Parts: sequence; structure tokens; C-alpha cells
Amino acid sequence: MIPFITIDEIRKVIRESEAKASIKKKAFDKSIQALKLLDVNEQKIKLTLKMIDTARQSIFHNLMKESGTG
Repeated sequence: MIPFITIDEIRKVIRESEAKASIKKKAFDKSIQALKLLDVNEQKIKLTLKMIDTARQSIFHNLMKESGTG
């Protein structure tokens, strides 16, 4: 007996593959969005840390100026 693949079987495989690819694309897109959000938050944190360091330096500078050693 010669095995055959019917058109319906091919259609079924194509539909299943398309559904799996769609799910993976959604997961991929969701992961990319999460990474972008993390990057934005990281930049905000870096800016905040830079501002804290600037404030720290300013306070130290004013302290030294007031004490007459600066």
C-alpha cells in the first residue's frame, strides 16, 4: 500500500502551524515590549542616581564652604 497525504491533512497541519506561530509571535512581541519598558525604567533610575550624586556633591561643597575650608 502506498501512503498518501490528503489535502485535508495538509490544511490541518498548516492551520495548526499557523496557530503555533501566531502564539509565538504574540509571546515574542510581549517580551520585546517588556524589554523596552525595562530599558525606560533603567534610564529613569540612572538619571535619578545622577541627580542624587549631584545633590550629594552640592551639599558637600556647601558644607565645606560654610566651614571655611573650601
